[in-house]
Amino acid sequence: MKFFIKLLLVSFSIILFSGCESNDSKQDQPKEFSLELIDSVQIDYLGDMMLMDYDPTDGSYLLSSQNYFKRMEVNEQGDILNIIELSSDGINGISAALGLGYFEGKVGLLTPDEGFILFENEERVSEITIPYPYQGFMFLPQLGLSRINNRIFYSKLWPETFNEEVFSRDFFLKLYRFPILESLDPVTKDTLTTMYIPEESDILDGNINGFPIPITTQFGDKMATSLWIEPKIYLYSQQGNEYVFDKMIAIEIPGWIPYVPVKPNNAAQFFEENMKLRAGTLSKILKVGEYYLAVYQKGITADQMASIDVGSETGQLEIQNLNPFYAAVFDQDWNQVATDLPFPKATNFPNVVNKSGEVVVSKNINLSDIEDDGMILYKLKLKVQ
Repeated sequence: MKFFIKLLLVSFSIILFSGCESNDSKQDQPKEFSLELIDSVQIDYLGDMMLMDYDPTDGSYLLSSQNYFKRMEVNEQGDILNIIELSSDGINGISAALGLGYFEGKVGLLTPDEGFILFENEERVSEITIPYPYQGFMFLPQLGLSRINNRIFYSKLWPETFNEEVFSRDFFLKLYRFPILESLDPVTKDTLTTMYIPEESDILDGNINGFPIPITTQFGDKMATSLWIEPKIYLYSQQGNEYVFDKMIAIEIPGWIPYVPVKPNNAAQFFEENMKLRAGTLSKILKVGEYYLAVYQKGITADQMASIDVGSETGQLEIQNLNPFYAAVFDQDWNQVATDLPFPKATNFPNVVNKSGEVVVSKNINLSDIEDDGMILYKLKLKVQ
């Protein structure tokens, strides 16, 4: 009898262990990810605009022309809420628009000489004045305004004292040590700079490595930053009114076309070398559910570019076709779990995740084989199997 009981216990242990091993094996199997087109929204507008931003408070999408002078807001159903066209003349004229996006429910616009202007429909409702003269030829791919406590954070603008000859050796070496963010107390007007390219970055190796364009995205007390020109993410943690470097995440992207670096004394040669190719770019970091997406284009090799007539419309279209958008996926701990998830072929810059957790992109009509009766927004779901 005792032998029989022992035999049962051993058998049960084997079954239990085998069951656990089977479950663990299933859990250890790599997940498969894809971006699935689940819906599209048609906007009754004959023209071409790109989706710039999204306001989750009322579900509004902000679209814009290439120069940001014409903008449109639509709701979740694609109904047009307003169409605003700026002018460079008159009392409310704007000399240029350098950045566009939502900030605290209002449409924000960066100008070369008036700081940030905030709009409700066509009406100016407030300004965020930069308390020093700054240079006005930086185009921001995103507006990048955020607030912590009583301070407003934005991309550090080049002051007029940044007067090195543009694209010279001294220009690049100074730029690489330039702060990424600045914060402003709107009452006292005092400013603080924070976030720098960390010493761990190859950009600080003493060579000319390209023109970094910081793309910052706030996730709670963390700031995830891309420098546009390399497949890396830099994480910073908030400490009071500053952001302190935490860690660097190198993204594995097969086929990434890097910039060709040059020695500092040959800064002009950088453009000669790199005009022959289209380097890869990391243009956005998004949060979708429990995952992060890094949006990128891999670039085009010099051999491919050699056969393209860059100055023609056909050549520009060929470049867009050869350089589509992809996404890499990261888990909550920033471990890379997927690479090269393709966006739909006719995709403008992927900038938006809505409150339903869908990635929303505007259709690039130049890349589409189908002609529509208006603008189209694609809704994509991150599918995990």
